[in-house]
Amino acid sequence: MTYETGNTNVSKTLIALPLSVLEIPENARAIGIAMGDLSWPRRKVVDRLQLRYEYFLDAGHQFRTYDGDVFDVGKDRLDGLFNDPGYKWLSEFPKRCRRGALGKAPARSIQMRLQMIELGLRTPAYGYAI
Repeated sequence: MTYETGNTNVSKTLIALPLSVLEIPENARAIGIAMGDLSWPRRKVVDRLQLRYEYFLDAGHQFRTYDGDVFDVGKDRLDGLFNDPGYKWLSEFPKRCRRGALGKAPARSIQMRLQMIELGLRTPAYGYAI
């Protein structure tokens, strides 16, 4: 992350976690528990993440992969990853994480969802000075 110095605005960069971090069941579970603690309505999670991403980008900041490439946080990507009628997974996964340890690494598609959620949770909410 970079900071403002003098009269020169320097953009901030948030780095998405590598998927290899999210294949570790304990890490996936921690994100699931954090999701549950938010108490966001499941149908609003994707919209709220998208608002955070757009606000951060509109402020002149950027998202990158761990390797330095641009990280796609676009609406089409979110819609594709969370293509779940009723967004049922967004309420079931946190409940499953609260019940106990995940027995194995989550599927790659779940890792990609968790990657977007974790990044969204670190992105300042709309209205916060960034």
